[in-house]
Amino acid sequence: MTRTHRILAVSCAAFFATPMLLGAQKAPKAADLRGTWQVVSFKNLKTGTVMPRNGTEWMQLSKSHFTVVGMDNGRPFVSEAKYDSLSAADKIKTDHDRIFKDNGDQIFVARGGTWKLVGNELHEMPVMAIYSSIIGTDQVLKIIKLDKQTLVLQRTPRSGTPYEATYRRVD
Repeated sequence: MTRTHRILAVSCAAFFATPMLLGAQKAPKAADLRGTWQVVSFKNLKTGTVMPRNGTEWMQLSKSHFTVVGMDNGRPFVSEAKYDSLSAADKIKTDHDRIFKDNGDQIFVARGGTWKLVGNELHEMPVMAIYSSIIGTDQVLKIIKLDKQTLVLQRTPRSGTPYEATYRRVD
């Protein structure tokens, strides 16, 4: 083998080994996403600020369907007896206050629908949701990290700040 051939062989080996040396993650598989995941924290991608999830939120992925249900800590509680004594208008306000803060942010979240994996993007298509404006839309979540215990998803909402959500496997 001539010196030129050796240099070419080493160059080719280095070129093909570069993704492995840089820690490239293999494409996620749908089967690896199936199960129940709990949100641990959110990271604001503009400021870099990481905040723990204020409450509990679970995402469950089956073969083709997903559900998300979550609740902030400190959600208002009204006893059944007190609720029954309220007027119809006060019941409506109480129900609204159990789901939304005064500024419109959700305290309780729930949605479900179908999902599919396209490359490293998780596409959620809600068919039911408390926040009804997302029904029928393609919610794209970029998979940043996926291993047996951790899932990191990145999302850029139509309005608002892009963020990353870190999940831990529950089941």
